[in-house]
Amino acid sequence: MKTLLSWSGGKDCTLALYYLKNNPKIELVGLVCTISQFDRVGLHGTRKNLITKQAESLDLPVHFIITSADNYESDLLNGLQSLRNNNIKFESIAFGDIHLAELKSYREKILHRLNISAIFPLWQIPTHEISKQIIEINIKAILVCINNKLLGKNFLGKEYSNIVNELHNVDICGENGEFHTFVYSAPFFAHKIDVSAGQMIENTC
Repeated sequence: MKTLLSWSGGKDCTLALYYLKNNPKIELVGLVCTISQFDRVGLHGTRKNLITKQAESLDLPVHFIITSADNYESDLLNGLQSLRNNNIKFESIAFGDIHLAELKSYREKILHRLNISAIFPLWQIPTHEISKQIIEINIKAILVCINNKLLGKNFLGKEYSNIVNELHNVDICGENGEFHTFVYSAPFFAHKIDVSAGQMIENTC
């Protein structure tokens, strides 16, 4: 099955990629990434150029779809239809979601409108097991965004594997938005992505 992977640049979608690459029924044909008008990935804030570098290291095409908070659904649907109109062939889209049933249902509902299947390789795997696999596979990720009501700013820029045991009273994978990550290295990356800490930006919701 020709499949695109919904890509944020973080650890969970990277582990999902690992699962897809090891599934003989899946033909991974590229990544699809939603970005804002400011060329950053949604809640993660990761810059578009870093996502491009990941895709190059993975030797996969990445398709960017610009979405806004007010028109997310229509922007996404129009973007996916545009891919098809440009002869990008895919039957399904995979996601790195783990246990948020409402989000899973939402994604399935949107894709159903275009007759696209939704795949969830990590679905309902316990988050402590997900975290363990990320570290054992040697997926290297740093924290690039946090909810500062739940985690201190000192967590920003830290290596996920180094602080995972300090993640108390939050989901160990940040599944509820406690934090987001950027993967700069993995065994299936052709090369490491060079990253450095930049300006800290605080947003209010």
